[in-house]
Amino acid sequence: MRKLALFLILVVLTACKQKVLKDVAYGDHRQQTFDAWVPKGKGPFPLIVYIHGGGFEGGDKDQVDERLVKQALDKEVAFVSLNYRFIEHVPLQNILRDDIAYAIQYIRHYSKLQNIDTNQIYVYGGSAGGGSALWLATHDDLKDPNHADPVRRESTKVKAIGHVNSQFTYDFEEWKNFFFDSAMSLMSPNKDLEAYHFADRLDLYSPHGIGVRNDLNMYAMLDKNDPYMIFMTNQGEEMEKGGNLLHHPVHAQILYRRSRELGHQSKFIHDQELSSYEMFSYVISSFLKMMGK
Repeated sequence: MRKLALFLILVVLTACKQKVLKDVAYGDHRQQTFDAWVPKGKGPFPLIVYIHGGGFEGGDKDQVDERLVKQALDKEVAFVSLNYRFIEHVPLQNILRDDIAYAIQYIRHYSKLQNIDTNQIYVYGGSAGGGSALWLATHDDLKDPNHADPVRRESTKVKAIGHVNSQFTYDFEEWKNFFFDSAMSLMSPNKDLEAYHFADRLDLYSPHGIGVRNDLNMYAMLDKNDPYMIFMTNQGEEMEKGGNLLHHPVHAQILYRRSRELGHQSKFIHDQELSSYEMFSYVISSFLKMMGK
């Protein structure tokens, strides 16, 4: 009831053109919230969801650029900026299932309250946000028709995703097949164990560990029937300590190559002259075109 009450009462009218819903709680943790902007009118409205970056260790929904929100609203498209827990709170695999995917299910469950078109949900983000969007797009639908929680009976599928300066898989063992050892040395030691909340490297090769890694391997899960994907990067080719491995253009190149091999529909853009805003704006423009806006 608490979640539904917040969804219903946290509505502010702004300039009589949109409804703004702040800090809508989709879970019990303080970070399981989102902000939403809904055009005023009959709808139903397509929805664009932004997932912030930060390595699953930081960041906030307030990072969203208001110009991007306006870009959507001007075309009568609703917009959501999503918060989620970090790996200090729960393992990465739980963040993706119980925060990112669950938030999509929550929005679907209460979609009629705000006239959201559940067949037109588009998701994008940078870094961890882009990886989360990719996980949603490549993963089998988590809809469970018999679940006691009615929210989990909803679909997690999306129409298209934007993957900006992000990663190709969260099975970090898979990275060794595409990056040189010298590049892998730039990653923090035991970064994968911390992400999965594993105690020992042997856990990575246990039946449970393999199951977790498989569930996080977006590259392996990609197939031709997955939704349209936009892979964008403005990163250089050099390998430098300080994050470039995590955002290297090779991630997008790997995904695009695999997409083409499978006959999957996607687009790849690598342009170091583009700003983050320009890349995100391009993604939104592409979504709007898909909607016929």
